Amino acid sequence: MFKYIDQKQLVTIVAAAVIVFFLNKWLTKKVTNADGTVSNYVGHDSIGHF
Repeated sequence: MFKYIDQKQLVTIVAAAVIVFFLNKWLTKKVTNADGTVSNYVGHDSIGHF
């Protein structure tokens, strides 16, 4: 694998994965409804959710 990807590309891929993980964690909210189903909402508490 390292034969085809140089170190700069590997660092960029890892950084992008970490950024996407934290944005997903920060911008989504899981809510469990009364009937037991789970709803996912996009947004943030300060700006509201869709």
